[in-house]
Amino acid sequence: MTNWDSPDERYRLYSASTSSTYPPNSLTRSSGIFNQLVYVLFGIYCWEILNTMHVEKALFLRIRQFQWPQSMSRPFSFLPWSDPPLEVLYFLCRYTLLLGLIGL
Repeated sequence: MTNWDSPDERYRLYSASTSSTYPPNSLTRSSGIFNQLVYVLFGIYCWEILNTMHVEKALFLRIRQFQWPQSMSRPFSFLPWSDPPLEVLYFLCRYTLLLGLIGL
């Protein structure tokens, strides 16, 4: 008869319930694929930022006026205070995503 209170039996039950259902080789391969995918997405995003750098420079130097897409003439009209500067939101979104990809 099995003694369920014995330390050996408790360890066996605990280790059986916490073991992964995937073989270790599968997890290693999946993490390698994830790392490669992050590098590809980082490269594509950096390429997109470099290709639109002239627009950001023109916006920063006030050569070009910032215009939100026509479908959203006032995207923050539901707020009780005045609209935030959309340029700040634009740059914040672009560079936050870049920093997030660097962090991965």
